[in-house]
Amino acid sequence: MLPQATSQEMKDKFYDELQSVVDSISVEDILLVVGDFNARVGRGTRGDCWQGVRGCHGVGQMNGNGESLLSWCAQNGMVVMNTMFAKRRIHQWHGIDYVLMRRDQRSYCCDVSVLRSADCRTDHKLLCGQLKLSVIRKTRNQVSMKKFNVGALKDEKVRDGFVEKVVELVEEGLVDDSGGAGMWEVVKESMVEAAERTLGWESRRQPDWFKEKGPSLKVIIEERNWLFRRWLRSSNNEDRQRYVAKRRQVNKEVRKAKNDWMQEKAREVEVGFMMGNSHGGMWKSLKELQRGKSGLRPMRTRVIRNANGDPCNSGEEVINRWQEHFSQVLNITSDYSEQSVGSVPPTPVRDEFVPPSQDEILNALLTLKSGKSGGKSGILPDMVKCCGPRLLEHLEQLFGKVWEEGVVPQDWKDALIVPIPKKGDLSYTDNWRGISLSGNCLPRPFRADFRQWLKRCC
Repeated sequence: MLPQATSQEMKDKFYDELQSVVDSISVEDILLVVGDFNARVGRGTRGDCWQGVRGCHGVGQMNGNGESLLSWCAQNGMVVMNTMFAKRRIHQWHGIDYVLMRRDQRSYCCDVSVLRSADCRTDHKLLCGQLKLSVIRKTRNQVSMKKFNVGALKDEKVRDGFVEKVVELVEEGLVDDSGGAGMWEVVKESMVEAAERTLGWESRRQPDWFKEKGPSLKVIIEERNWLFRRWLRSSNNEDRQRYVAKRRQVNKEVRKAKNDWMQEKAREVEVGFMMGNSHGGMWKSLKELQRGKSGLRPMRTRVIRNANGDPCNSGEEVINRWQEHFSQVLNITSDYSEQSVGSVPPTPVRDEFVPPSQDEILNALLTLKSGKSGGKSGILPDMVKCCGPRLLEHLEQLFGKVWEEGVVPQDWKDALIVPIPKKGDLSYTDNWRGISLSGNCLPRPFRADFRQWLKRCC
């Protein structure tokens, strides 16, 4: 507030302090300067020197304080918003209280008026401004893992080329003195490199109903676009009516194509359910339905609270909170008595201790389910099942090395923990449960053979 009877020195000091405050505010922030300046800026006219600073809906005549205010506004690119809106005299009052905004932000202000009914026991009245602000949500940069185009393996030529490339790279990379971990790295890198060269990556994992129904819609869509361009050139009412009619036809056909696609996927889900829950096509079609129809996506939360109940402010804090939560849930210290364990008689164990054979590895490979995740390496079950019979000898050496050394490669032990929502407030990690996705499908035959060996020997 600028007092009325003030010397020029006090006025300069007031504007200097106001300038220092305004300079400290970022240009990206919305700036509002509201208060009693004891100034009259008057009414602007077209072509005057204050055009762009004051509008044509001011009150009274400009005085010395008003000129100082307008000069400061012009220097800082500000606009007197009171003068930008046409009001009746009762909603303007004598106009010494102002709302100032930056010129490039004036579109946020919808209205500025005076309410006479507000009794402040002074010659001032309540000054009200309306702003229209929208909150911009920052989208997270989610890193989506690529997936190999295993659908290309249905082509016999592509499948044979992929298998030959994998065998060639494995035989070139293997050495005699490499351990189990080294052999696994060679097999993994060979399969990944061969897949990149022969299979490539999936172009889009999301279902595209328009892509499947596109050939039947392409003709009428092109006709609609041509009619639209013709109407823009001619500005004729008849051309406009033709364009509107064709646009309605296109919208109708697009809705019909999408509904037909949804019904087709629903029938696939129904057939899969009739064949049993283990049928992979059922879950695949169900996922496509969820991705293709909005509102059915998996539930996620934007806010995670720490152990004290306060919201995490950064992505690093969120990751640390999840790590802390699952460490407490999964790493539980067991309470047991060593004397009780020692008193239990040992179970006799057979002397059979041989690594899995080629027949056992092949049987385990054939039991791999398609459509599973590939983990960090990206090796999918379809790729393993495709080239497994040609790599039996090398896989037997790999599993034999791991069996003899008693050391499992780190990739076989790593897993991805995915949180699944439960009931309650999802900002608390206790209302989530984690599932472990191993992802690496190649070690699964080794684990299956090891379980069978435990059943035989124990």
